[in-house]
Amino acid sequence: MKEEKKSRRIEIRVSEEEYARIKYNADKYQEGNIGELLRQLAVYGQITVVQKPAKSNPKQAAVYDLIKEYRKVGTNYNQVVKSVHQMAGGRQMPELVAKNLERLAEHTDQLIALTKGVQTLFEDGDQDNQVHPD
Repeated sequence: MKEEKKSRRIEIRVSEEEYARIKYNADKYQEGNIGELLRQLAVYGQITVVQKPAKSNPKQAAVYDLIKEYRKVGTNYNQVVKSVHQMAGGRQMPELVAKNLERLAEHTDQLIALTKGVQTLFEDGDQDNQVHPD
């Protein structure tokens, strides 16, 4: 089933203490996504916990981090495309495009580093599983 586009925006005011509690719960249950945490509570009355890999499994944790970085890169690509479309529509925002391209480059560098780390982990694991003659 295709997820419906979220086009409506709701803003609320909270105290510093309330924000800290919301942020803590978002970090704990939704990888820091405050909007998703509040949406689930408001719409469903409960939270679907995002399962993080066990820290004791470095391969799974590395893949998890890699996927998170890919999501960030995809988000930044979308922001750049949106900025370019806005510029073409008469609204020129070169600072925004430059900022998004810079963020995209940073995330791409992080992604490359994580990919190399994952590759190393899997190569090391393959060597551990090889049969060694006695």
